[in-house]
Amino acid sequence: MTGKELGKFLYDNGVYDTYQFIQNTRKTITTACFCKDTILSLIKRMENEHKSWQENLFVVLNQQENPVKTISITPNGMPSYELSVCDVPITAPFLLDKLTKDFFQYVRNAFDCMAQAANTACLATKAKKINTVDFGQMKKVFTQQTYSQMFSSISAWFTTIANSDKFHYIEAFNNRTKHTCDVYLKMSMALLSDKNEISINPFLHREQYQKQDVASFLMAVYDFVSSCYVDFLSILKQEISKQAFVENRYHKICIFQQTMDFVKYEKVFFAFILIRCLSKFLIGNGDDVLSQGNAVKQLCRNIESFRCLDIVLFELTKRHLSVGHIDDRH
Repeated sequence: MTGKELGKFLYDNGVYDTYQFIQNTRKTITTACFCKDTILSLIKRMENEHKSWQENLFVVLNQQENPVKTISITPNGMPSYELSVCDVPITAPFLLDKLTKDFFQYVRNAFDCMAQAANTACLATKAKKINTVDFGQMKKVFTQQTYSQMFSSISAWFTTIANSDKFHYIEAFNNRTKHTCDVYLKMSMALLSDKNEISINPFLHREQYQKQDVASFLMAVYDFVSSCYVDFLSILKQEISKQAFVENRYHKICIFQQTMDFVKYEKVFFAFILIRCLSKFLIGNGDDVLSQGNAVKQLCRNIESFRCLDIVLFELTKRHLSVGHIDDRH
């Protein structure tokens, strides 16, 4: 399903506000992918630089005609792994360390973004406040008896993720590096062989986590979060179709104002509120155009998003006020 198709699906089911969180999830996973790809490229660059240094070393040895060959290796002659980012000089090990931390942070953020989407898509009018939502909080919500029965698939998804070893590692890595202590990378290049090692050191955070090869483990973690996201979208579509808490919920509401000069020194303001369906709010004889200010105020009391407009808009428009009807084509 393309982004446009997904947006239409959410709109048709009364939960279009979920789209912002889906977009944010995609962007976050894409950024994690950038970190992963850059890390793999850095590792390859370091290995190539080291291999070139080894080859030069053997050239020097082969040029010696004596039976016993000697060579001197000093720190100044070792590979430096230097590079620059926007003309800022740095080393590959520094960038590798930074991007590894960034990668795990973005991957963990992706699960919080999906939790935000589940909150608005499934709970709709009963959604939790955005600033209180994260993966752990929504797992608690969807494993409650009421919601676990109503949204059994999304509840099972949260439980499966929370119990997975990779999610435990992602969460432990982030909590350790943010709140406790660094998790160091081991970067070891063999002197005369190709037995190089770039790995994440073992660390302790509530439990012991083992050493992981950077390249292979990051690819595995990325595949994990990507698979979770694909499963999430499929499950979310099923749960959204239930339309559990979307009654009388409207969105994509447009307001525009028109100013007209009827007499000199007097302006009259017309406010037009365009909503997807007005039939449930028609008052009196059922005309599509309402001219009574109090009728429109009643309409807006039923639309939570417009509560703040009751004073700002209707004080300006109390003389002439109209409400227009817009159909699904808009």
